[in-house]
Amino acid sequence: PTFRYRVDHADRLVWVDDAFLAFAQENGVPELTEDALLSKSLWDAIADQATVFLYQRIHASIRSSGKPFLLPFRCDSPTLRRNMQLCITPESCGQLLYTSRLMSVSVRPKLAFLDRETPRTQSLLTICSCCLQCLIEPHGWLEIEVAMQKLPRFHDVPRLRYTICTDCTKLANHSSNGTVA
Repeated sequence: PTFRYRVDHADRLVWVDDAFLAFAQENGVPELTEDALLSKSLWDAIADQATVFLYQRIHASIRSSGKPFLLPFRCDSPTLRRNMQLCITPESCGQLLYTSRLMSVSVRPKLAFLDRETPRTQSLLTICSCCLQCLIEPHGWLEIEVAMQKLPRFHDVPRLRYTICTDCTKLANHSSNGTVA
């Protein structure tokens, strides 16, 4: 499956395809409708400033170089591990076309941490917006399934604090400097 949307020169959403809207509905995000999205800033849909800043730099690089940008990312549900690839392509008048492709999917036991309906404590768990690795000290960035095994003390589910991990930052910086990942 492929999911697409387009932003204008000011990074406002100007088009979303039906596959993107269906994917949002299937994943328990009914508020992501065409009416709710169009003319809104892309940055309003991103949970953290680190990710906003990174994507703003990527947009600037694409618009100045005229070259597309590729980045692997994860878009998991509570029971599915989904590896995807994002391609951001420059278009006329400063518009950018986002195309996300599902590369692989695997079933796993449910992770309450990724269930939007699960009640949360005031505790925080730092998670990468791109690869979904979690920052667990003193271990560093770990795959989410491994991180959950390292956190037996969480009987209740913490809130997620999104950011960009070191590896994803390096990959994005490398790609936005002219070398497509």
